[in-house]
Amino acid sequence: MRSLPKLSHLTIFLVVLAMISEVSSGDEDERSPFKQHAAIFFDGAVHTMDPPDGMIGSGTREDPYLVSGFWFNTTSSPGVTIINSTSHILVDLNIFTSRTRLVHPGLLIVNSSNVTVRNVAAYYCSRGIEIRNCTDIRISDSGFYGSNDGIYVEGRDIEIEKVDCKVNIYSGILLNRSSNIFLRNVTTSSNTAILGVTSGIRIVDSSDIDIKNSISSLNYGFGILAESTDPSSVLEGIRISSSLIDTNNNGIVMSRAVNCTIEEDTIQYNTNGIYISYSRDIEVKGCGFNKNTYGAFFSVSSDLDISNSEFDRNENSIYLDSTEGSNIHENVFTNGTYHAIVIDTWTGSGPLSSYNRIFWNNFRDNGQGGCQVIDNGDNNRWNEGSIGNLWSDHCGPDLDNDSIVDEPYIIKGTANATDRFPIASRREGAVDENEVPGKNVVITDTNDLNFWLLVALSGVMTLLLLAGALLFSAGRTGKVDHDL
Repeated sequence: MRSLPKLSHLTIFLVVLAMISEVSSGDEDERSPFKQHAAIFFDGAVHTMDPPDGMIGSGTREDPYLVSGFWFNTTSSPGVTIINSTSHILVDLNIFTSRTRLVHPGLLIVNSSNVTVRNVAAYYCSRGIEIRNCTDIRISDSGFYGSNDGIYVEGRDIEIEKVDCKVNIYSGILLNRSSNIFLRNVTTSSNTAILGVTSGIRIVDSSDIDIKNSISSLNYGFGILAESTDPSSVLEGIRISSSLIDTNNNGIVMSRAVNCTIEEDTIQYNTNGIYISYSRDIEVKGCGFNKNTYGAFFSVSSDLDISNSEFDRNENSIYLDSTEGSNIHENVFTNGTYHAIVIDTWTGSGPLSSYNRIFWNNFRDNGQGGCQVIDNGDNNRWNEGSIGNLWSDHCGPDLDNDSIVDEPYIIKGTANATDRFPIASRREGAVDENEVPGKNVVITDTNDLNFWLLVALSGVMTLLLLAGALLFSAGRTGKVDHDL
């Protein structure tokens, strides 16, 4: 299989400058590997190419059709269209952009499979890539900027890895009626619309979505939004792990979801770190919630499990609204402005939160030395068996040395609840006052592209985005490291 040589960051930057100055005036630059090309169209085994009979490759796995080294103006049509094809096609090292914004997708793939997209940059298209009714599609090492949606997917068995989706109007990545989708090392940030729903990643009526080692930050609406638009159906099998959800209006939002997992993520500086509604069997474990207005807000949900996580310096760490049958255990709650846990009915008129169990947690210095938790629910239990929780404002006395404070801990609120067995000191199975569960997640974003919003309205947007994305395509990407 033929491939272009890898170019240095400086070489790519110089190539982009030359390409913009020459191609924009209607002339091609002979020094540049990027040639302006008319739209390419695949329909089954039939394709158009310049010259007509000169397509590189034979369409097999070992020798795929190769579209490489071109610059496409998508004003009048998609740059590359692939429909009704099972041939192996590689779209590698190309640029898609529209001189008139938001007209056509850069790359359109419909009713097809076996397509690999890598090292591409797309700007100002209706969608950078639009995928409909497809399987076995691979997208990697690419950047999508300034479009309605960076990547749009309807399909299954699709992998998206090492891509940047920034400064798009509605969504960095939109997954619609899809299944078995894998996202790895994806960065979605600064996706902002004045009106409408804006998300780093938006998941609609989909299942079996796996997001790992990714960054979603500075999105106006949602970092990750997963929702079911059909009241009779639910989302299932969404997993978000080892990722950074940072400085969004809402971090992770799920509505009408079942059997989903949020694991080992760092969730910080959001209004709602996570917001789960009308859902059940959701597991949150090993996460770090830092400096959110609400760390985790659960509404009209059941059978949740929140464990082994750290909640630090949130205004309120966990809020249970009309939620029942859930477990909150082996977590550390520190320095909350108001409360570590609030059990209540948000509207004041819904069913009481009930039959939740809170045990083996460490509550330290929440409520500014005042009230650490509130229970306005019904039949919630603040201990498991003969072990409750560790409270910084109720550590003793323990005159019989059984590691349990001699007097119960009084829980504020209308439920008149108590922790019957507050922990006095470390005991097997309990949480030590200095123990922080979960992993230490360190995020390093080497793209340094947060300037995009500042230049979005300037006349040099195209130049900066083209140069930045090709630098990204040469190998610069966000990274999530784990210090285990």
